[in-house]
Amino acid sequence: MGAALSAGKSGLELWTEKPRYFPGEVVQGVVALGLCEPVQGKDIKVVLEVFGFESCSWEEEPSGNAQDASRGTFRRELLNVSQALHVWEDAGGVVPAGQYEFSFKVLLPSALPGSFRLREANTTRGGVTYQKLSTEVEYRLRAELLRSPPPGAGAGGSGSGSSGGGAGGGGTCVLRSSKELVVRQPAPLTLSELTATEELRVTRCCCLVYGSVELRLRAVHDSFCPGETGYLSLEVHNKTDVSLRVHVALQQLLSVATEGACNYMEETRVYSQRCEDLPNGASFQGTNARLLPLPLDPALPPTTVGQLVRCTYRAHVTVAAGRVGASRIEMVIPLVLHAPASTSYIDYGIRIPDGWKPSLSTLPVHLAVSAATSRAQTPQHPNRQPQPLMAVGSGDAGAERPELDGNAGAVGTANPAYAGPS
Repeated sequence: MGAALSAGKSGLELWTEKPRYFPGEVVQGVVALGLCEPVQGKDIKVVLEVFGFESCSWEEEPSGNAQDASRGTFRRELLNVSQALHVWEDAGGVVPAGQYEFSFKVLLPSALPGSFRLREANTTRGGVTYQKLSTEVEYRLRAELLRSPPPGAGAGGSGSGSSGGGAGGGGTCVLRSSKELVVRQPAPLTLSELTATEELRVTRCCCLVYGSVELRLRAVHDSFCPGETGYLSLEVHNKTDVSLRVHVALQQLLSVATEGACNYMEETRVYSQRCEDLPNGASFQGTNARLLPLPLDPALPPTTVGQLVRCTYRAHVTVAAGRVGASRIEMVIPLVLHAPASTSYIDYGIRIPDGWKPSLSTLPVHLAVSAATSRAQTPQHPNRQPQPLMAVGSGDAGAERPELDGNAGAVGTANPAYAGPS
């Protein structure tokens, strides 16, 4: 609720039951309308629109040749539904001043990618500069109070009004409210499956055996939020007389595709840290397992798996014998970074204005979400075909390049700038 419904001012406010949702969940909420003076007109109604899209764009400029610059823009609609929550059919062309609540429910499709936003990541590969890379997966709710003015009347009544096709069709928009709907990318594996088990045979000079080390790595949670510290649990049974070095890293894989063809891919090591050594003969099992901290930069974009943009993460833990030339092993598990709650989220149970007593509260209206289609605009320079870009920085020698699902791979450089949800 909040400031939009403050005393002495007409307003429209949107509320959702939760700050974030998974694909396949039901979004339940309320559109609250407060009128300080009557609204006159025909076909007065409150309409809710739910829409989402994924998009990407960038500029390509061959080095030293600005005339060959081109720009590609791609957009794919994910959902788009609009429906009237209430129509005043018997109000005589006048909706009295007062307070009104209109409930709604929306079942989200089960295959939606998670909310995501990244902008202004620049790189140069193969003599081509890729500038102003912008990728986004966004969902929004928009509510409007619409009317058709009575014959011979201007835009009088409550609010200044604006003409145009708002949600639900034509008419004049008297009041409007819009909120971001944050969708979390589901974890691809259950928490029990986010585990890697290995046995390290500690040798030297390929023949001298010191023994073996039993290792089990797992994630403490199935997802983490940028800005917090995640933890990995490492169980160790060191059956050798040598100490073990432990190193933890977080790898990000970002790929931007255009209608199925991968045009931009970048691998980045976003965190790297040596942890406390494991002493010889030590055993850390169960609740005594070593916890490896993984501080997550608040600027990291969340995980998303769309058709145009994919951003995934992998945790890499390397365990090596303390002596030079001894054995080492690397364990990799996927991690999900979920989108933080939108700053526009309002806790309805806490923020109800004083004196809020609606004279009309409707039963929930169920919005049927239909599948949306994709649209692409691909202006390219006629003399040059766009080439796929594999942007890999200076990393570990011999490391494999990952596939689009983010399997273990080479290490890149800088973390792209990220603009969080508005």
